[in-house]
Amino acid sequence: MEITVIQAILIGISCWLGSVENPQPLGVAFSDALSKPIVGGTIVGMILGDIPTGVTIGAAIQAMYLGQVLIGGVATADMAFVSYPSIALAMLAGADATVAVTLAATVGVLGAAVFTGYEILCSVFYQLG
Repeated sequence: MEITVIQAILIGISCWLGSVENPQPLGVAFSDALSKPIVGGTIVGMILGDIPTGVTIGAAIQAMYLGQVLIGGVATADMAFVSYPSIALAMLAGADATVAVTLAATVGVLGAAVFTGYEILCSVFYQLG
């Protein structure tokens, strides 16, 4: 399976709309729904033309993160960042749900580290103001 530039842009926009770091142009409830892996799997499946595979992979990733609890508003990972790239990569590689879950865990850890670095960088600029 190959991906076009338009498909990659659509997946990126969908991921951004579900992200916690956007200005929530469609509302918080809609953004929260878009960040769920099962919704992300459906959207990525529609974009890539294979909805059943997208939903299957999204459901497997959703099951892994089902017990995620927000304590003090702090999440372990941005679910949109976990969902969209890992589902798209798994579908493009022709992998099954077990490989996608492993990929999602890896992407989640990397995303949390990058996000922490981003917040550290922003805190430097907050002090300049």
